[in-house]
Amino acid sequence: MDPLPKRLLLVYDGSTISDRALDAAIARALADDATVTLLGVVPPRLWRARRGQFQIPPDKHDEAFAHEQLARAKQRCKEAGVRAETRVRTGAPAHVIAEEAARGFQVLVMPERQSLTGAPSLAKVLTVPAETEIVAIS
Repeated sequence: MDPLPKRLLLVYDGSTISDRALDAAIARALADDATVTLLGVVPPRLWRARRGQFQIPPDKHDEAFAHEQLARAKQRCKEAGVRAETRVRTGAPAHVIAEEAARGFQVLVMPERQSLTGAPSLAKVLTVPAETEIVAIS
């Protein structure tokens, strides 16, 4: 029986640093003959419009933006010859990323932003299964 192909999870938001993470994920996928799942996380809004005030809730704009960014990243994967799928989820980023990583991904690639407050980066505090390798790109 052939082993299952390796699966990479990439957290992607369309920023310059996530573009560097995409480059790293594509290179890793090509080297490992892996598939990539592009994950867009839409964090919850602290302020919500009163019901009925807007025809489209503000978070729907965020979701549409996330889909656009992931479509662009998926096209880059396709041009490089890497199989990719996209997934957009709403919720607290650390929770969403950890939940997705637990779905059998061998590698989690994510941008690592430097905190101005000295707080540890999300990649350092994220709880994922022991068999999931975290690759933080800065």
